[in-house]
Amino acid sequence: MKVDVRIIVATNKHLEEEVKKGAFREDLYYRLNVVKITVPPLRERKDDIPLLIEHFTKKFNDRHKRDIMGLTRDARDILLNMIIREMCGSFENIIERAMVLTRGDYISKEDLTSLSGKSQPSIEGGMNGT
Repeated sequence: MKVDVRIIVATNKHLEEEVKKGAFREDLYYRLNVVKITVPPLRERKDDIPLLIEHFTKKFNDRHKRDIMGLTRDARDILLNMIIREMCGSFENIIERAMVLTRGDYISKEDLTSLSGKSQPSIEGGMNGT
């Protein structure tokens, strides 16, 4: 049986360095590295953030049967600062949780700063530019 297979892989590691350290198989690296696409981190693509907010808002409105319109300006500013500080590790989770917990039509600054006691100092610190 003949098959045509395409494999797409993603990593946040520098695989060339991992190969040199012996932490990643060299033969596998060269088989996977036929077409290399490098996507800069989200903190370097700030223009993509409004598109992602819109995408996640639609996605989670459907999932949670909500009708959230978006984020207030203050909430958007906080989110941008969080992404820059925390390197967007949980961007999607932040949007979903805020959408589930908000009581209004828009996710507000208060919705983001009340996510958890652990996240709050980072969020507040991001607002003040520290």
